[in-house]
Amino acid sequence: MQLGEIIRTKRERLGLSIRGFCKSCPISVTYLSDIELGKRNPSIAMLDKVAPCLGCRAGDLLNERE
Repeated sequence: MQLGEIIRTKRERLGLSIRGFCKSCPISVTYLSDIELGKRNPSIAMLDKVAPCLGCRAGDLLNERE
């Protein structure tokens, strides 16, 4: 599973739309959409900001890729 798919799956499990998620997390709708679609790769710094909004750590997101 790709990183964007992992992020989307976790977001959807929380019952949040992209817009709803971005209201509570420091990321733009466009940027998150691009990450989820695999068009962009987030930096580790961005993962550190997004992961807590998903209820996990950045390392957890990366470990799920394996």
